[in-house]
Amino acid sequence: MMKKAMATTEIARQFSFKQQTAWFFKRKVQQAMKSTGPQRLLDNVEVDETVIGGAEKGAP
Repeated sequence: MMKKAMATTEIARQFSFKQQTAWFFKRKVQQAMKSTGPQRLLDNVEVDETVIGGAEKGAP
């Protein structure tokens, strides 16, 4: 059975991120999924052109 969620500490450990980076990544994925409505993602999901770390343009 597949999990419905992962803790940010588990994401950080699995992908060698800092926990804070994993939290921001998880939050962005949740926001993206919320904007698509109730459709569930099936099978493997790939993310292209992902930048992890660094300052965001226009961010304070």
